[in-house]
Amino acid sequence: MTSYHWILTLNGHWGPDQTPATVCSRGTLDLPPGETREAVTTRLIEELRSEFLARTGHLLNDTGVTFFALEPNTLP
Repeated sequence: MTSYHWILTLNGHWGPDQTPATVCSRGTLDLPPGETREAVTTRLIEELRSEFLARTGHLLNDTGVTFFALEPNTLP
């Protein structure tokens, strides 16, 4: 497995007034060979949206990715 560092920023709307929101998170993942960027991106988006729901009690709607980086965590 290889350790990767990731950063993800999402924009969306929440609540009855559809208030704009920007949320960002970062972390590391240990990924096996053959894992796809698409699968990792989808998983991280869902995790970030779930964290937003847990913190606010509201869904983050109309979600768009503003920034995403996924790179090996070990520097050369």
